[in-house]
Amino acid sequence: MVVDTSAIVAILNQEPDALAIAQRLAGKQQILMSAATLMECGTVIVRRYGAAGTAELTGLLARLRVTIVALSAEHAQVGIEAYALYGRGTGHRANLNMGDCFAYALAKTRNLPLL
Repeated sequence: MVVDTSAIVAILNQEPDALAIAQRLAGKQQILMSAATLMECGTVIVRRYGAAGTAELTGLLARLRVTIVALSAEHAQVGIEAYALYGRGTGHRANLNMGDCFAYALAKTRNLPLL
C-alpha cells in the first residue's frame, strides 16, 4: 500500500476519519511513501505544529513501518501524466495537486493501492 500526505495528516490531527485510516494501515506488511510525499507531509506538519511536529511525524512513520521510496525518473513521468489528466485546472473532479501526483505515481508504478 502507498500512503499519501492526507492520510498521515489526518492521523496526526486526530481528524474524524483518523481511526479508520490507522486501522487500514495497521498490520500491513508493506507501506510505502514517496520521498516527495514525505517532504509535502513534513511541510504541512511544520506549518501546523512548528519544527517540533516533525518528531511526531517521524514517530508515526516509524510505528507504521513506512518505507520511504526515492523519486525516480519514472515516478516523475507518471506524475506528470497524472497531473495532465487529473490535476488542478484540468477540469477533472479529482483536482490533484503536485503532492497527490507523487503518491499516485508510486502506487501506479508499483501496482499498489493508494490511501
